[in-house]
Amino acid sequence: TVTPEPVVANQTVTICSDAPVSENFNSSSSVGAATYNVINLELNGLVVNSGGVAIADDLLASDLFNDSFTNLTNAPVDVVYTVVPVSALGCEGESFTVTATVNPEPIVENQVLTVCSDELLALTLGNDIDGPLATTYNITSIVRNGLVASAGSPVVANGVLASVLEDDTWTNMTPLPVDVVYTIVPVSGAGCLGDSFTVTITVNPEPVVANQTLTVCSDALLDLTLGADVNTPVVTSYEIVSISSGGLTSSSGNPVVGVNLPSSDLLDDAWTNLGSVSVNVVYTVIATGDNGCKSNPFTVTITVTPEPVVANQTVTICSDAPVSENF
Repeated sequence: TVTPEPVVANQTVTICSDAPVSENFNSSSSVGAATYNVINLELNGLVVNSGGVAIADDLLASDLFNDSFTNLTNAPVDVVYTVVPVSALGCEGESFTVTATVNPEPIVENQVLTVCSDELLALTLGNDIDGPLATTYNITSIVRNGLVASAGSPVVANGVLASVLEDDTWTNMTPLPVDVVYTIVPVSGAGCLGDSFTVTITVNPEPVVANQTLTVCSDALLDLTLGADVNTPVVTSYEIVSISSGGLTSSSGNPVVGVNLPSSDLLDDAWTNLGSVSVNVVYTVIATGDNGCKSNPFTVTITVTPEPVVANQTVTICSDAPVSENF
């Protein structure tokens, strides 16, 4: 009496680096296989990432399911199991093979960048220098460390392009540099996920200068020094970006827009107000710190009170007669 042997066809499966095989050993086309003996393994240089990958007997069909392998090369690599199926009565079938083609994962190095507060990152995400190119990226986390984005769309998201961070900006009004850290997973054209990498953005602080106000008389010198950051960075120069004169004309100084100006630039400015009410002259100014970072615009508002305007007078009188008129 000859009891039948299990007959199992060869198997092939294509997976990504570090992804599980997600299949069982094939069923027999003859008598059922109760267990499987792995008699040979060809890893071809790959490293086992998970599962019970080993030469072993009495394995279940499901013992293949969670096996995974790491492929950090620049091409697909085959892992080949040679397996003997065994029936419930202990009859061994002919060996069959399970060939798992493991597609490589992209390897992207960490990136670092230093920018000023509110400056565009203008950064393209890195790529694998010798392996599969990353075609998309998954942003898995953003550590903001208290900063707020002032432009762009820095959010956790999948399937983004390498240009996703180009328009991001971060506002840092603290006294010190602050790091914003993106954690990102590269994804190859075959859909394989690489290990995560980080993009660390060191955001240097901008000067924070309060608005200033001053009330002066018509034609009086402003005698005003432009404000500075109360902590750091130290302001080294100023840019006057606009002057709203309110219809007044200057009678002293050189009130014009300009760059690389000292804090004393407004000291000698004066404005003439021959009207009947006070008029505001508004300078809009940007400060630059010793780290090269620019502040948000602040204003210097000069309230110019009017001067009396009295016309010349003439009068004709006799000797010893009173003028008989007031100023």
